[in-house]
Amino acid sequence: MNTIADLAHMSHDLIWRRKLLSMVQHECVANILLAQTDFVVAGGAALHMLSAGDIARDDVDVFHVGAADSTTASASAPKTLAADILRALHAAGVTCLLRVSAFAYTIIARGLDLQIVRQSFASVDELFNNFDLPCCEVAFRPHDLQFEISERGQRAFTTRTIDCADIRTHKPLATGRRVMKYKRRGFSFVGTVPAVADASAAAFAAYYNSRATVDVNVNSDDALARALEAL
Repeated sequence: MNTIADLAHMSHDLIWRRKLLSMVQHECVANILLAQTDFVVAGGAALHMLSAGDIARDDVDVFHVGAADSTTASASAPKTLAADILRALHAAGVTCLLRVSAFAYTIIARGLDLQIVRQSFASVDELFNNFDLPCCEVAFRPHDLQFEISERGQRAFTTRTIDCADIRTHKPLATGRRVMKYKRRGFSFVGTVPAVADASAAAFAAYYNSRATVDVNVNSDDALARALEAL
């Protein structure tokens, strides 16, 4: 017989599983992510989950963490995950688009915009140090159904306020765009926002599209083979 504590834990797990499924829309994708022990959903998507949905999100960013170094094995982990998801979507009869850039493997399908970042990180802390805005320093581990959040992230999340002194500016164009995005999502910025590059939609689109190298529309067995070869 389950105890009340057991039932509460089961309910908690079910909630996070459902939240993950609501973001990726396809059960086969959710099941693959839930099986990963060394990947996290982080940034805006994790913030969206933690906020009970009142903070909007765009895509779902997935990161490989726990790599001891940049060995071939750790570098190939994002590629393997992308391949598994492409095969699962194809087996489920779902047409998708694969976009390969120097930055990420992006898989777009009905209700799904998933970015699997190609860089591996030694830890969640190292990943957070790569983020520019403190509110993004939130990670969800699908396998454990647990969240990790930095002190900066916790402060920004609970107050919906970002201290501009906490903003890292190593990605000036992307940062400019994200400052505007998180203002629209209800965050206030205290202090002077660091000078960053053009934050217009057109400039950001040009920046993003310039990084795309290969697009494959996966709608047949042959197309799947081309997509896997492009990874």
